Amino acid sequence: MKQVSGKGNQYWNRVFQESLTRSGNRDLFGLNAVCYHPFPFIFKRVLHFFEFFYLGRILANHRIVIEGKKVLDIGCGGARSSYFFVKRGGSVTGIDYADNVIERNRKIFPEINFEKMDACNLGFPDRSFDLVSAFITLQHIPFNKKALALKEMDRVLKSAGYMIILEVNSSIGRIQGEYMDVLASEDWQNMFNEHDLALICSRNLHFFPLYGMYRHIIRNVYQGIKSIKSTFRIRGRNCNRDLKTNCHGSNHEDSNFKYKLYDIIERNILRVIACLSFPLEFISASNTTKGHDGSHIMYLLRKK
Repeated sequence: MKQVSGKGNQYWNRVFQESLTRSGNRDLFGLNAVCYHPFPFIFKRVLHFFEFFYLGRILANHRIVIEGKKVLDIGCGGARSSYFFVKRGGSVTGIDYADNVIERNRKIFPEINFEKMDACNLGFPDRSFDLVSAFITLQHIPFNKKALALKEMDRVLKSAGYMIILEVNSSIGRIQGEYMDVLASEDWQNMFNEHDLALICSRNLHFFPLYGMYRHIIRNVYQGIKSIKSTFRIRGRNCNRDLKTNCHGSNHEDSNFKYKLYDIIERNILRVIACLSFPLEFISASNTTKGHDGSHIMYLLRKK
């Protein structure tokens, strides 16, 4: 579920389509549309892996069985959380407000029911689902409609049913943008309390090694290589346009070779950094801190 306006629908349709165009068949779950845009694709895959690694741990720790349960995935996007639940035996319905997202998901994941729907106006009877999930969804709903969305989520949740919410945690208070409205952990929890949702547990998702490595080591290298690649791409195009007057075929081939070489270097550097972050993040995951200082926080809630 994204912004519930025609403008928002067009925006998220465009973002999702552009993400698929950039990554092609690699991006089964539309990660380029939901993870941080500046991040290289391999980093988004690592983030995706650990989000659901944490989710699996939370479900196991609290002995929550998905098999045979009815699950509603709100703001399903590329169906990454819908797929997680259906692979564990759940009967899953995913909703989103973007037309092309729903159309694509129906073709790729026929075992999941997808509907175009507004999270603030769910077309389901009361107490229809055993579990309701919303991954990085509420932050894209305007502040004055967040309470309505939570009210609807609570309405369709069965008595003693569970709700799983993953949200960015702002350490500097509320952050507003045209298509986002991020709150601090305390603000999210106040909203949950207002809707009689009991907090069972919350789990920090620090992604610390990944973020730290990206921000302090690889970002400058990545941007530098990207700049060099762009230079050689432009030179190659110029050679194509005017081989007779300005450029020689050998120069054009040399530019293409160097471009491909830098592309290989870039991909392998990113793979190395992502692989190094894996064991470090697993160490972080073993730390069961219950504070609220993570970059993301996953909340497990239960209807009172």
